[in-house]
Amino acid sequence: MYFQNPKPLISIAESLISITPKVFVVEEDIYADISPTEKLFGGEQRLIQKVETLLDLFQTHPPWVVTEKINWAKALCIREKNILKPGESQALLLSLPIDSLVCCGNPLLIKNEEKARVELVAFLKKLGLHFCSDFLKIPPASISRRFGKLGVSLLHSLQGENEPALPLFEPNEPIRFSIETESLFSLESLLFEIERVLPLLEARLQGRHTLIQQMNLSFFLENKTQLNTLITFSPMTREPAVILRVLSECLNQMQWSSPLRHFSVQITESITTSASQLNLLDNTEERFQELGDYVYRMRLRFGERNVGFPLLQSTYLPESSWTLIWPPQENAFVYPPHKRPLFLFSNPFPFDLNRQWSLTELEHLNLDWWKTSIHRHYFLATHQQGEKLWVFWDLQKKKWFCHGCFD
Repeated sequence: MYFQNPKPLISIAESLISITPKVFVVEEDIYADISPTEKLFGGEQRLIQKVETLLDLFQTHPPWVVTEKINWAKALCIREKNILKPGESQALLLSLPIDSLVCCGNPLLIKNEEKARVELVAFLKKLGLHFCSDFLKIPPASISRRFGKLGVSLLHSLQGENEPALPLFEPNEPIRFSIETESLFSLESLLFEIERVLPLLEARLQGRHTLIQQMNLSFFLENKTQLNTLITFSPMTREPAVILRVLSECLNQMQWSSPLRHFSVQITESITTSASQLNLLDNTEERFQELGDYVYRMRLRFGERNVGFPLLQSTYLPESSWTLIWPPQENAFVYPPHKRPLFLFSNPFPFDLNRQWSLTELEHLNLDWWKTSIHRHYFLATHQQGEKLWVFWDLQKKKWFCHGCFD
């Protein structure tokens, strides 16, 4: 992802770290590699939605693009939002006017090479080259001999080669926000302005993976007096509702000898935290990001085919009646009411039928025309002590098997 001259630059950059750790700030632009966390958030589309929500939060909509290569990003940022699918980027780049070569390549070198690039493009136009694709028609040996290192670099950039390694952005500036209060006439209006800023503060803290431990409030009065108040949070937090409640209590106790003209807040102490362990029993406490983080770790550990959300499938074969997917689908197939149990064993195991079990016939399964020949007679096996199992008689193997159990 490439964001062209977003404002506020640093605040947006550190907020993006909550989406991907690979965020780079070059000059006045932001580059973000989303490939490491694309699966974590449930796919590119969900991640893009999260980015758009973040931009809406900061009330800014800079031109931005989603593409495959860092070298192509700046040249392809030709609209307010340009989301390119894999395979589309290079074709679009080659169709652009040859002037796009000025901003194609290593972002760290573009500004220093700008004069040489402009001169090169002007010369190419005199030769009758009008599009980026025309540059690729020149033999590589001729490009190297005539245009030197810069020409070879542009050739590699257009071909998607020699991707640069950009330095990671690490936020180190103190987090602060301020509000001009001259136009505010009541404490309620001040709290309203603070409430609007707190979601931005939360986004920056999420990017840093920190919680507020201590913050300093500064009050600048009309008589040039400055008052400072230190607030310690216990427990530590970054929740806007909690911060607003604490600030409201503090402001209600403040007394000023002169009208308030300026109000500022600075986070003086914070503590780094990591995502908490997912609580599977509380659907309201955890957010989708934390759920995605948990599922992503489990899929790495046990395999992508072994962890996910069940998706029911329309099939008569019990073993194939569902599959695991990520992310979950909202409109999943609803399996019709059936006498089969919810819990099935991965592999049916031999079952010892004795006098303590009573059988109730349920269904016959004959799939000799599908793939492997299957002939099963399913029964509900009820034990004298109340246990209920889903068992079948295999007509081919002439044996009993247990395939599931009922609650």
